[in-house]
Parts: sequence; C-alpha cells; structure tokens
Amino acid sequence: MKDERTVYQLTVEDIQNVSYELLGRKLTIKEIEKVENKLGDTVPWYNAIETAIFLSEIKRKRYDKTTNSHG
Repeated sequence: MKDERTVYQLTVEDIQNVSYELLGRKLTIKEIEKVENKLGDTVPWYNAIETAIFLSEIKRKRYDKTTNSHG
C-alpha cells in the first residue's frame, strides 16, 4: 500500500448537498472555493482517524517480556 493513497475525499457534490440542506440552495463557484479553503482547518482529522481506529477494534501491540521486544 502506498502512503500517498487517498483514503477519504469529499466532492463538490457532497458540499452542494450539505449546502442545499442547510441553506436551501446550491453554492456558487466562489462560495465553493471559500468552503474548500476552510475545510482542512475545520475537520478534526486526528480525532476522526482515532475514532475510526477505535471503531475498527484494532488492538495495540503487546510487549513481549521474554524477548524484550514488541510483537
């Protein structure tokens, strides 16, 4: 798996759907650009990833005392 792979993305359609539900209309191109510029600052990425890991029931590695290594 490449580290550069996109894991999740939002589309303009996603933004427009929320806008229509929230404002009763679609956004203009300039308004979409404004929203795009703010999205990265408003999404709590760390918390979203942390929650997804927790909900996936991924376990921590356990410390192996006999070999003095993680495993």
